[in-house]
Amino acid sequence: MITGIYKNFNKKMISYFFDIARFIANNLSRKYRYLILLFSDLIILIISSNSIIDLSDFYSLSNFKNLFFIFISTILIYGYTGQYKSLTRYFGSKFLYYLILRNIALVFVFFIYLISNGYQIIYENLFLDFFIKITIIPTITRVLIRDILLYLNITSYQKKKNVLIYGAGLAGAQLAASLRLNKNYRIISFIDDNKKLIGRELYGISIINPENINSFSEKIDKILIAIPSLSKNKFRKIVNKLQIYDIPLMQIPSIDSITKGDLEIDMLMPIKIEDLLYRDVIKLDSKLIGQNIKNKIICITGAGGSIGSELCVQIKKFRPKKIILIEQNEYSLYKIINQLNLIINNEIKLKAVLSNITNLKQITDLFKFEEVDIVFHSAAYKHVPLVEENPLAGVLNNVISTKIICEASYKANVNNVLLVSTDKAVRPTNIMGVSKRISELIIKAYAEKTKHKNKNDLIKKTKFSMVRFGNVLNSSGSVVPLFRKQISKGGPITITDKEVIRYFMTIEEATYLLIQAILLAEGGDLFLLDMGQPVKIYDMALKMIKLSGLKLKDEQNPDGDIEIIYTGLRSGEKLYEELLIDNQSTNTSHPLIYKAEESFILPDELFPLIKELEHVISQNELDKTYNLLKKLVPEWEMPNNYI
Repeated sequence: MITGIYKNFNKKMISYFFDIARFIANNLSRKYRYLILLFSDLIILIISSNSIIDLSDFYSLSNFKNLFFIFISTILIYGYTGQYKSLTRYFGSKFLYYLILRNIALVFVFFIYLISNGYQIIYENLFLDFFIKITIIPTITRVLIRDILLYLNITSYQKKKNVLIYGAGLAGAQLAASLRLNKNYRIISFIDDNKKLIGRELYGISIINPENINSFSEKIDKILIAIPSLSKNKFRKIVNKLQIYDIPLMQIPSIDSITKGDLEIDMLMPIKIEDLLYRDVIKLDSKLIGQNIKNKIICITGAGGSIGSELCVQIKKFRPKKIILIEQNEYSLYKIINQLNLIINNEIKLKAVLSNITNLKQITDLFKFEEVDIVFHSAAYKHVPLVEENPLAGVLNNVISTKIICEASYKANVNNVLLVSTDKAVRPTNIMGVSKRISELIIKAYAEKTKHKNKNDLIKKTKFSMVRFGNVLNSSGSVVPLFRKQISKGGPITITDKEVIRYFMTIEEATYLLIQAILLAEGGDLFLLDMGQPVKIYDMALKMIKLSGLKLKDEQNPDGDIEIIYTGLRSGEKLYEELLIDNQSTNTSHPLIYKAEESFILPDELFPLIKELEHVISQNELDKTYNLLKKLVPEWEMPNNYI
């Protein structure tokens, strides 16, 4: 019993000792730190100076004179050259290099001092001995102080998270160096696939095979992926391999973010579902795009929406003369204008137009007055259930606005008009899809009309084209932000059907390819974007749960964190989406953009129907609207509740 009390007492005493030492180390003022280091350097110099000066008669006047000279020289050379400015806990090789230069100067000063005071220099090697001592001993002292400070930090009783670092390369080493001074993390080990590194150590920390994680996975709070140069495909494979351990994963910033100075290597970020797309994003050909965009007047409809706002951000990189932003939502327009003003520094003119683009004269006058060159028509109501509940508003906004944009562009001799379409226009089962399919027919009809605009080619002809693609991650109405919100609240996640499949791409990639499509447009083109592999919504939800460090709650795991509930397909929804009606497409010069030829309605037949559609909408005649939609898009399977 006495032994136990004694041991417990010793532990408490050691704990108190470290607490006091930690308190002193963290709260010591700069002045006292300076004096402590200066005092230690003076002691080292005085002891080391025995190599060149006889200090045996300590109380002699000459020795006091020598000691005073050492004191003054040390303050002048060390103090005024920044010897004590660097933080000891961040001590590195640079300190040693600067110390060597300072000591060369110090030895030279001592040499001159001794000669000028009548000392006879017999052995020059003694100065070399003096130089080695005053270089090595302070270096060892700094290393010891640094390691003591690090140890005090490591032994802090604050709860730390045990982490593994995946990647024992340069980035992993840099991350480890940063985290050694971090009070929140304790590095347990490195993981690496390189067999040459396995079994070795980095900063005294072992490097292990990823297959050995399971042996101590219960002790690990997080795995930090520190390989910023990985392709998306390799990154996805690593994440899939690590997710089986149900340990939260984080990653370091990208190389671009680090090299630009936007983020530090230890600014760890959670892995997002966007990071697990099945391919690397192919960047734009900046030179070609620059020729098409630079010094041009660009108009973007729906500029405050997900696609529209990203188009504005990407297009500004190619230095257009002006960007005209048309948006009917006041706050969305205000937000994107402010965002652009922060990044363009008045280098590009901006014009904000608060409008719903259903006034033909207003839009025509705008295009003519501003001499618009390119129009990206991204304005549309895209949320399927909302458009189903408000069909007249959906058709008016999506169809009639497209007709007005095309007519205004035709009259104002705009160079290019590009419609942003959707895979829901293919064999549509909902009003939103039907409205976008009719918008495509309008674009094609104007392309045909433009062919006969001027037989003598005296007036430039507008190129009308469209781009069709699937869902965009993190766009308004996307399942990704919805799932994130549901997970943050503890669930449940709601999915319409376990078998629902969708195509996805990032907003950045979608806008890249939209801008690239302008280069390929010849008029009447229907471009299709390669969306990669289709994604099962259930699988996406499962990945997002795991990426959050949580577990699925189901019959097999009733103690899990997040439950998935199936709500059933909503009106007009499909289990899967398609990109082609006729299942035929051809390659273009861009590997991710394809071209398709599909049936269309000639202008003389289409335009009277569109005019009639506009009239019945204005009269709020829902039945007649449905009938006209069916006439325009015969492949639309109109549900019984519409009739």
